[in-house]
Amino acid sequence: MQYQRLHVMDSLKQARQIIRRVKLFISQALVAVRNEEIEHAEILAEKAITHLEQLARLLDELERGARKGGRHGR
Repeated sequence: MQYQRLHVMDSLKQARQIIRRVKLFISQALVAVRNEEIEHAEILAEKAITHLEQLARLLDELERGARKGGRHGR
């Protein structure tokens, strides 16, 4: 049980880090668009998408763990 809790806490920390990176990439992409640096904005947007996909996988993993834990009791 303690291991599961540590794993969840670590996963939540990772999720927060990913969200911060996505916000940074989007902010930088907006600046690039305003400066008409379209290629740079596209690269930043692709990085944001990649990180969002990573976040989705992390959340899927947490959901699977929660279902597994719920099914087998605590």
